[in-house]
Amino acid sequence: MNTEMNSDQLPWFDNCQSTLIQAYNNQRLPHGIVIAAPNGSGKHLFAKTFIKSLMCKQTNSSFQHFCGQCQTCLLIEADTHPDFYLLDRLTDNKGKQKKSIGIDQVRNLTRKLVEMPQLGGWRVALVLSVSDLTTASFNALLKTLEEPGQKTLLLLLTDNLHTIPATVKSRCQIVQPELKTEILAPWLIQQTNKDENLILSALKSCFNAPIKTKYYLENNGYEIEQNFNQSCDQVLTNQITPQELIGQSNLALDQICDLLANYYYQVERSILIGSGISQYQQLPKKLPFQLYGKVIEFNRAQFAGSNLQPNLQIQAILIQWFEIGRKISNLSKS
Repeated sequence: MNTEMNSDQLPWFDNCQSTLIQAYNNQRLPHGIVIAAPNGSGKHLFAKTFIKSLMCKQTNSSFQHFCGQCQTCLLIEADTHPDFYLLDRLTDNKGKQKKSIGIDQVRNLTRKLVEMPQLGGWRVALVLSVSDLTTASFNALLKTLEEPGQKTLLLLLTDNLHTIPATVKSRCQIVQPELKTEILAPWLIQQTNKDENLILSALKSCFNAPIKTKYYLENNGYEIEQNFNQSCDQVLTNQITPQELIGQSNLALDQICDLLANYYYQVERSILIGSGISQYQQLPKKLPFQLYGKVIEFNRAQFAGSNLQPNLQIQAILIQWFEIGRKISNLSKS
């Protein structure tokens, strides 16, 4: 891998790098590799680094570095290398990205992977989110995994390993980064110069996804989270409606989901230690945990390509919050 990555170096992927280098040196590099890590962990960057290290014409004999300057490295970086294939959801004629990777895309990829490499060496396909494949697409992909050509590699990225069929996982090597606080915190301190306690809190808010945490720390994430939590409290006390919260947040859906999951987790902790606004102590004890679970399940459904309408699903969860707050308020008045 490139030792000159400097600020882009991802130490939590060191274990993955070592595993793959050892497999390569032992001539046992698999034809299918799943890189499983949460969104915001840098797995796409790691995958591109891995591919350059494998295909670089200058240094690929060691498989630990890439030059970054040769034609191969530059073409891979631009996603235009004729033997490197990037598979992602297509965009329709209205500019909207489709919800899944179709079988025709996979069949087209399969045909390309059996052709002779145009520049010699490896043919590599990078699937940006294997969870976006349909059932038919997975089945088509299995043919390549079962009968791969020489020097052919499929790199499959996923946020959630549980969304990949067992038939695909059994034919791939699965690598996962070490998202441990003792690895992530020093890197974030070096990257952001923020206080360690703030970094530890931010890691919890971002589910230990380091790239997302870095963005959180550098873009007023703490302030955004506090404002969002205050709005959720206002929904509970019936000062604003769920629709008003979503309308005034100006946040992307994935941000709202992450913040809402964190909020319910914090409410649950507040109940356990006896802090927070008075309404927390009057809540059914299991409710915050149940709503937290609903947000997580909704996130998983989205990753799996669910057709559920996002705004309506989030509103439905917040409406429960609003209604329980109304009941608590009515009981206190009676």
